[in-house]
Amino acid sequence: MSKSFDLSSIIGLKQWLTLTELAKNLEVHCATPGRWRLTGVRGRKLACFRRGGRWCTSRESIADFFCISDAPPIPPSTRNAVAQAKLEAFGISKKYDKSPDDKRKKA
Repeated sequence: MSKSFDLSSIIGLKQWLTLTELAKNLEVHCATPGRWRLTGVRGRKLACFRRGGRWCTSRESIADFFCISDAPPIPPSTRNAVAQAKLEAFGISKKYDKSPDDKRKKA
C-alpha cells in the first residue's frame, strides 16, 4: 500500500518542472535533484527528460520518486556488495583495514 502526498504544494499546476525549479520548491541544494536523477536514493531514480537543453521531470515522476511504499529498502549489505563488485570491475579490489596496528608510518 502506498501513501500519497499533495503535489500541488511542490509544483502547483505545472505538468513538469526543471530540476532547478524542483530544488527551489523543495528547498534543497540545486545539485540534489540531479543526484536523484543520476544515482537515485535506495535504488530508486528520479525519471527525467531533456526539454530545450534543460533537465526536467514530470508530476508523475515526482510522485513516483517520493512515493512511500511498504517495500523494504535495499539492505546496506546488498548495497555494499554491489559497490564492491563495481570496484572490482575497475580493478580495485583491495579492502582497507582500519585496524590500529597499521604498519604505514606517518612522515
